Amino acid sequence: MFIQIEDDTMIEKISEIKTFMQSVRSCIFQAEMTHKYVYIELGIDASHWSKMMQGLAHFPPEKLIPLMTLCGNHIPLHWLAYQSGFELRALPRALEKAIEEKNKRIEILENKNAILEEILLKLGQKGESKNA
Repeated sequence: MFIQIEDDTMIEKISEIKTFMQSVRSCIFQAEMTHKYVYIELGIDASHWSKMMQGLAHFPPEKLIPLMTLCGNHIPLHWLAYQSGFELRALPRALEKAIEEKNKRIEILENKNAILEEILLKLGQKGESKNA
């Protein structure tokens, strides 16, 4: 799960995007993924993808959420909202879930850190006893 907090930079970037397909390309670019990786992961035929990128075919709406999930950003959704005169904000429950997930990761890292500190302390004590 990913949460993107709305800020002025995001609105500025979104305002520069002129078309929906530019928002799709920006989504992929921001994720630093290749187009080939994306269309394979989304199960879109290479020739259809090529036509979409040329503006000769439409992006399948049912692939929008999977695209944003794969790329880890909501650029196309932000663009659609902006074009309609709205801006997005995360629902409180989504923020709470993201905070909970981050807290779990912090706890795991703190536990690992404590173990490493204990190991270093023991290694330091062994080194001192050898020097004595």
